[in-house]
Amino acid sequence: MAEAFYAACILFPMAVLGWLVVRLVLRGSSQVLLCMECEQCMGRCPLVTRKGPDFPGPRGIMVAAKAGRLQKAAEGGALACTNCGLCEKACPRGLAPYQELEVLRRK
Repeated sequence: MAEAFYAACILFPMAVLGWLVVRLVLRGSSQVLLCMECEQCMGRCPLVTRKGPDFPGPRGIMVAAKAGRLQKAAEGGALACTNCGLCEKACPRGLAPYQELEVLRRK
């Protein structure tokens, strides 16, 4: 009985988490795993102030890529990104949200 409880409470969630990580790596979105959503990129993005609160910005792009909903972010205006690279320079981990959009643009 205890083994079944252990499997249900520990092993199953770990297996699901592992599967999600493998799926992101296979999709080519491994950098989104490192994003800590600190919003440093949002302060440097020139489009965030121009487009208003509905624009997802670099943070929204990374969150959408994590969730596998990059298409929805694109519909929200994320494709307006100019690939200026300011978000990458502001990121403490050197991540580039605009590279996630390149995958979508190629399709």
